[in-house]
Amino acid sequence: LTDAGTPYIYCVGGSAAGSAAATDRVFRYNPVTDVISPVASPWPGAMGTILPGGFSVFNNKLYILGGFNNPVGMVDTIYEFTPNPAGWVLKNAHLPAPRGYIPTTTIGNFIYTGGGSMFDPTVILVDSTDSFRYDPVADSIITIASIPRATAETRALNVNGQMWVMGGGRTAPNPSNQVNIYNPGTNSWSIGTPFVTARRNFPTDTDGCRIWLAGGYAPTTPTDSMEIFCCGGGASPTPTASGTPSPTPTCPPGGSPGPWTQAAPVGVDHYGG
Repeated sequence: LTDAGTPYIYCVGGSAAGSAAATDRVFRYNPVTDVISPVASPWPGAMGTILPGGFSVFNNKLYILGGFNNPVGMVDTIYEFTPNPAGWVLKNAHLPAPRGYIPTTTIGNFIYTGGGSMFDPTVILVDSTDSFRYDPVADSIITIASIPRATAETRALNVNGQMWVMGGGRTAPNPSNQVNIYNPGTNSWSIGTPFVTARRNFPTDTDGCRIWLAGGYAPTTPTDSMEIFCCGGGASPTPTASGTPSPTPTCPPGGSPGPWTQAAPVGVDHYGG
């Protein structure tokens, strides 16, 4: 999110390993100055035990969809955060079904989801195929074609105007290395090039052309492996805060579409997402 012309990375909530307690803390990181600073606007959805669900940015606002009320169930709320003045709004719309750990991304004027964790009192977290489209302007949500493979505990990415859901999941045979691709224009799914090491709870992101992923559980043991994918063809230029399109991202010299390539491992085994 950008505040007074400065872009920051925002962090909301979370919990310590092995603890049911969740924090409502909000802070932000300036990657240019390498400084972390507190944000005096705690997330009201935490309520002591709730972890944020899917997250995405639209129109310089952060949206949190659903969440995990550890260890008693999922929630169906949608929260909107504005960086300046910093503050939260509980939206009127609700997820059609309570879900946590939801793969979520913004494409155009909508926020899309594919999968997410549902609650079972015996096994706690169970992957699902539920998929939704949230309209942050109208504050309305609809069901879209379900992702063909149940998954959760991963991210969805906007790659050239399509939603790529990256592996993830814990319900057997997950975690997976499968890449499921949703086309908003046709409301249909296809399968992309799988990455090498199946994993869940891993950080992954894209510049619209290349994708990076690293760490996570593979399948239950933390890994430090990292992979990079080049989609090829370049992505559409992305408008900046000033309205000027940023340069179109391209593959590295000699790069071509796929396959996934192994990169240098991260410094430590990593669990996150």
